[in-house]
Amino acid sequence: ITFGKIYIRIFTKTYRIINNINILNLRYKYNDYPIGFILYLEHIARKHFM
Repeated sequence: ITFGKIYIRIFTKTYRIINNINILNLRYKYNDYPIGFILYLEHIARKHFM
């Protein structure tokens, strides 16, 4: 139960970070690199927290 709670906390934190980067990308209208960067972060999140 405690592990599940910790997992949810960490995952929501990483998800918020990814969302913030996504908002920044929309704001500055980057092309390819930031999208790849977001996918890279999601890949890391899946490796460590899934």
